[in-house]
Amino acid sequence: MGRAIRAFDWAERPWVRPRPGPPACVHRSGSRLARPQAALVLWGPELVCSYNDHYAQLVGPSKHPDILGRKAAVAWAELWPLIGPQLIT
Repeated sequence: MGRAIRAFDWAERPWVRPRPGPPACVHRSGSRLARPQAALVLWGPELVCSYNDHYAQLVGPSKHPDILGRKAAVAWAELWPLIGPQLIT
């Protein structure tokens, strides 16, 4: 997934800023993506989805790779009424 994230055309997602973000966020995101467990990172105010290989396997082809770089509210629209209020404070 690291390779896929680096190769992804983020210009397709205008709500994602092209810069990498603060060093602490980049480190935190990178360490989660390297974990041996499934990890989903929701980035920024739009809660943009990024995830590791294990998460891709967990969600399978019904979600991966379509949710990469998508807003969580769009990626998980069917669950958003339940999970959205828990993520947005």
